[in-house]
Amino acid sequence: MGGAVSRGTRFLRMYNIDNRVNKVLSKEKPTPAPRYPTDQQNLQSVNAESKNKFLFSQSFLIKYLFFR
Repeated sequence: MGGAVSRGTRFLRMYNIDNRVNKVLSKEKPTPAPRYPTDQQNLQSVNAESKNKFLFSQSFLIKYLFFR
């Protein structure tokens, strides 16, 4: 009995899926709320720090692997 119900609900879920997907994808994306200036400054500083750490770890790894 459960298998028959499952097949019936699957048919209802999969019916017209292409059109429903296209409808969802064609919608405009909402614009995010503006950030506070301090939040933007904090985000930029974190991005700069993480970039420096990545470059440092990358150069350390290259030195360790090739110049031992």
